[in-house]
Amino acid sequence: MPMDLKTIKQWLWDLAEITALLAAISVIMSVLFGPDVPFFGNVIGNLQPLVQTLGEGGIAVIIAVLVVVAIYSRRK
Repeated sequence: MPMDLKTIKQWLWDLAEITALLAAISVIMSVLFGPDVPFFGNVIGNLQPLVQTLGEGGIAVIIAVLVVVAIYSRRK
């Protein structure tokens, strides 16, 4: 039975949401508990070049919180 394009798009959208949520939670966990959090690793260290490019030290946390809020509000 072939899958339609709508089903594939929904799966990809769900995967993108899960990935964004995991990235946001990883940033929050690293900020709260430091870079040695098991499973989440050194996310802040990996995002540091991006943060330096944007110019603000706290912009990564703000983006992470906005992603979590956007995903949460979309579910309601």
